[in-house]
Amino acid sequence: MLKTNVKRLAVLATGVATMVGATSADAAPIIITPANAATYIFTLTGDMNATFQNATFQLDANPTPDIEVDGGFTLLNVAFDQSPTGFANLNFYSTSNSGGFDIEDPTTIHFFGNFLGPQLYTGTKANPTFKTGTFALTDDQGAGSYTLNIASAIGTVPEPATWGMMILGMGAVGFAMRRRQKVRTSVRFA
Repeated sequence: MLKTNVKRLAVLATGVATMVGATSADAAPIIITPANAATYIFTLTGDMNATFQNATFQLDANPTPDIEVDGGFTLLNVAFDQSPTGFANLNFYSTSNSGGFDIEDPTTIHFFGNFLGPQLYTGTKANPTFKTGTFALTDDQGAGSYTLNIASAIGTVPEPATWGMMILGMGAVGFAMRRRQKVRTSVRFA
């Protein structure tokens, strides 16, 4: 029995050691979402009017622009809960074009808001990457102040080596518990 358990533990340890020693290229086929396809959550708060309250929407960290314009880029038909249609067009501007972004209704091209501030992306307008952090914005009339928070939508995910070490540790604990000798108590009457 002990010999069989030792063999099982050796096979498990070999499998875990193989997983721990795998390179990132070996692990590539098991990755579901590429690292550059992270999703960011955008939360806009501030001096909103009664028809447009605090807004939250999600975008890829590295979006593919639908339209490139002289001062930035546009993302069409983004899921947006504050729009009557449930979608909005988002225009992001470079620093040379007052920075910030605006939100427009895709059916009427009516602007829900035009928010001026820092440029919210790095890279080019053809290949942008959104910045993370908190940004102070104003409306184009200068009357309202807003805060835009851009944060990652997912937490950190353990590396395959970490998973391997956890599995190995759990296996070792299970093996030790199974192997422990039970205490036998015997009572003798004289």
